[in-house]
Amino acid sequence: MARAKRKASQQPEEEEEVNDNEEASQEATPTQRHNGEVLPDAVKAFLQIIMSRGALTQAQAEEALGTAIQSFGGAALNLDAVLRRANAQLKLMDLEIKGTRLQGGGGHVIYYAMANMNADEISKKHGTTMSSWRLDAFNTILDAFKPEEGATTVATGGYPVLSYDHMRTLKPKTATEVDYATFVQKLANDMWLKMEDKRGKSYSLGPRTYIELRMLLEARAIACPQLLLY
Repeated sequence: MARAKRKASQQPEEEEEVNDNEEASQEATPTQRHNGEVLPDAVKAFLQIIMSRGALTQAQAEEALGTAIQSFGGAALNLDAVLRRANAQLKLMDLEIKGTRLQGGGGHVIYYAMANMNADEISKKHGTTMSSWRLDAFNTILDAFKPEEGATTVATGGYPVLSYDHMRTLKPKTATEVDYATFVQKLANDMWLKMEDKRGKSYSLGPRTYIELRMLLEARAIACPQLLLY
């Protein structure tokens, strides 16, 4: 899948300076030492939670950070400060935690997810975990969110919503109705899609899609909420 170019109107994201003379170890992980700094154990644990869960709301992130501090000790830490400190290390491995605001039941909700700075193609993220028909189905679902398809309605906040009835018409011939329904539910559980009603009759794009697959959405001219950078 070709990597989409960013629109010229998009503001460039700020990057923190790194030491060009220092080479990261091939075995480096997001919790290892870089540029002479070792992240506290509580921050390491917090990063592991984000990676394992895919995305966290602001409330969930603050709770996870508090739990990590209780488990590993240390002074109370400000969430934004932790994200900035963690990103200074993650960017050396072409990773970055970003945020976005999406409409929730009681107003806007901030979500955080870890994104690859160099490639956001679905195939690279899911090539080893998502079967061929599921990968094709996800691409087809994203295509249905394109404005020219005329298949979406507009949710509160101005972002597109796709009905499951329409989504069913996109089901690959190789998939059963049950398999496809289970697949869509998993996309929602993993925050690639966001269920707009309790019965799963309509879906918007989820926070991970807006954060991690942003260039693919821009290539499809799909409106995206603002990214929050740390």
